[in-house]
Amino acid sequence: MNRLSRAEQSISLEPRVMDTLVYLAQHPGRPVSRDELLEKVWQRVVCEQSVNRNIAELRKALGDDSQAPRYIETIPKRGYRLIAEVSPLPVTAAATPRRHLRWVIVAAPLGLALAIGAIWWLPAEPSWNQTAQFQSLSALTEGSSETFDPAIDPAGRSIVYAQRAAAGERSHLFRIQADGAGLQQLTSADADDYSPDLSADALSIVFVRRSAGVCRIMLLTLDAEAKVRSERELLRCGESSDSRVIWAENDTSIAFTDRDSFATPYRVFLFDLNTGEKQQLTNPETNLAWDYKRKGAYRGYGDYWLARAPDRSGFLFARNFYGEETDVFEMKWRERKPIEVFEWGWQLGAFSYNASSDGLIYNDTPNSLVEHRFSDGDRQTLLQAESEIYAPVLGPAGDRLLHIVSQQRWQIWQRKLGDADEPGALIASSSHEYFGQYAHHSERLVFVSQRSGQPELWLREQDGQQRQLLRSPFWIEHKPLRWAPDDSAILLEVSNVLLSVDTADGTVRQHTPDSSTHLPEHWVASAPAWSRDGRHIYFASDRSGSWQIWRVSRELEYEWVADYGVKRLKAKLSDSDFQQITTRGGYSARESLDGQWLYFSKPHEHGLWRMPVTGGDEVLLIADFDADHRHHWEVHVDGIYYRPNTGNPSGIYRFDLEQKSSSLIAEDVPNQGRQFSLSADRSSLVFNRREGRGSQLYAAR
Repeated sequence: MNRLSRAEQSISLEPRVMDTLVYLAQHPGRPVSRDELLEKVWQRVVCEQSVNRNIAELRKALGDDSQAPRYIETIPKRGYRLIAEVSPLPVTAAATPRRHLRWVIVAAPLGLALAIGAIWWLPAEPSWNQTAQFQSLSALTEGSSETFDPAIDPAGRSIVYAQRAAAGERSHLFRIQADGAGLQQLTSADADDYSPDLSADALSIVFVRRSAGVCRIMLLTLDAEAKVRSERELLRCGESSDSRVIWAENDTSIAFTDRDSFATPYRVFLFDLNTGEKQQLTNPETNLAWDYKRKGAYRGYGDYWLARAPDRSGFLFARNFYGEETDVFEMKWRERKPIEVFEWGWQLGAFSYNASSDGLIYNDTPNSLVEHRFSDGDRQTLLQAESEIYAPVLGPAGDRLLHIVSQQRWQIWQRKLGDADEPGALIASSSHEYFGQYAHHSERLVFVSQRSGQPELWLREQDGQQRQLLRSPFWIEHKPLRWAPDDSAILLEVSNVLLSVDTADGTVRQHTPDSSTHLPEHWVASAPAWSRDGRHIYFASDRSGSWQIWRVSRELEYEWVADYGVKRLKAKLSDSDFQQITTRGGYSARESLDGQWLYFSKPHEHGLWRMPVTGGDEVLLIADFDADHRHHWEVHVDGIYYRPNTGNPSGIYRFDLEQKSSSLIAEDVPNQGRQFSLSADRSSLVFNRREGRGSQLYAAR
């Protein structure tokens, strides 16, 4: 019957929303991860993001507040916990369907009892149509220019987008008809114009303009013949802000993102064009105080992306801290209260509403666009492509999907150090190839490939032959791969869990907890590295409330598991198996070659530190080590190789551990992806390099 009794009120809930509440009631006071809810309620891993929508529905039914919860508490990065008192109610003989439950939930602060009655425990499985809905493609722009930020007017007759002719040049706004005809340049200032949005009558366009460190929100108006009539500044945005702007509930106000400095998160503001009044709508520092105080905010994070509902009822915004999970919130203009509707396991790129304003369209992989409905969590693949596609915008009728197709791809290049010859491609394909990492004792190279559309772990042998090591249903993190000291295995991060893959037989081992591991709490594990003897694994975790370096033994008991589509040997872990190494911050660690010292970087703090492996005080070793490259550095017999945060010329530097001085060893190494790797004899350097030029606007039908 799926009903919730609250005081004298009876509330009907959707089956899966009720199933979620029942499962929480079965485990009161215990953190329940999203993965656990998916496994027990949905019984399917592909619909992870719908958990958040169900929690939002439960809070609405319970009259609960996520910021001051009385019933369901959000534990950031871990899941949810039912904090109200729970006790079973006797069930009458008349209400005895198969596998039913009946509970009373008491909210301790108010003493309010809620009865969950006669529930069928038959969780429905959400559908996922993986057959692409859109098949026919047509290019609306062409050439080698970079096209981005498409927007379509509410009637679907005209399209506005930003475009720059070549790298390093200014971006301007252009307008075309829906079929690609009638190209018209709208702006030509010595500035970067982007983030356009069209008014209901398609005659007014708001956009962002940046020039010489000044950020402006602009308004451009067209006459009845769509010729530019006027252009004016509405207001200034922060000089360190890459703002986004959309029209609000009507064409007399706008919503935009802004921040004061690199050290503060983006927030969403409302601006009235008639009165000039500016009002703050979101405050991530308050709403996610635990995250913000623990991790801090920096460039690119906070409430950083906006999408306007086609029916103008509200908007979506994305919230992200520290490049991890992205929470998408919906705010209706009438209520002005953010409701979490979607969560993604890493930083979410450009997204938009679906045509009916009850879901969103986003990148499931770099090569596919997916629609996710808020009402039931169901997903449908809209478009699949061989190239990288992004920035989806659905036409108002729902029959046309605008998107950007990248003409660039990452490839792995090699440079012979001390050789006058130019570098050349070592691993190249029609898709992305990246994060090449040399072995310790040979020139074998492990790397990540997207040649199948999903990131996979591949190995290049000495003779140049390539073979797949791991194909995972989860996203392989864009972080370095680590060879075992004897080159027998590769250590990597997959969805905040650390795995190793045997290079001989492909056996996968899991070394840190996932959400099904029954430890006191689940926590993120990142930036893995081996100890020199191969007996331990170092990693970064926020388990203690801040990012620190931890260590776990490899010499544990393992058992075969095959959940989530990955057959692997999973370590039998207990809380005592983990040892915290640093206390003043730490992220990416390496041991010295003699195993005496631990070198490590810190999140968002320039410098590389050193401390004894056995414990002791930390000492700053390399002051100009760039925190943005905290993952990408290597320890070799002749020193530490890294990228500095200062230096002219730029490139790869070597820090001599005896002389305590740095010298340039490779100039003008591309910084795309930040990654590099040196061969064991330091004669060869591999790095990421982007091939191809530009990105173009396409329409799919």
